[in-house]
Amino acid sequence: METLYKAYSKNVLNKKYYFVKKIYHFPEYNQVDDILEGYGMHENFFKACSIAGINDVKVRKYLLAEAEPVILPAKVVHIFRPAKYNPGIFRNFLQTMKWALGQNKATG
Repeated sequence: METLYKAYSKNVLNKKYYFVKKIYHFPEYNQVDDILEGYGMHENFFKACSIAGINDVKVRKYLLAEAEPVILPAKVVHIFRPAKYNPGIFRNFLQTMKWALGQNKATG
């Protein structure tokens, strides 16, 4: 039997709530589902852990790190852009070619 812990935070009505789960997992039995032993939800993370029955300090630190998302600073990435495509030049070239081909048909 293994004890698994899960934690996450969510904003509910502009207040941050912590959700903590304590789960028993039985890897030696294929047909047995996990059992939810404790579940806590509160605005205070440590109160949520107490409700779920999680009292180990190391586990609480691990869960707090899991529940608090780390927001990394934005990084500016410069993208090389080749010279802009000018459709007018290509359009003028095609019109010139049509005119040249039309002149050759008229004279030929």
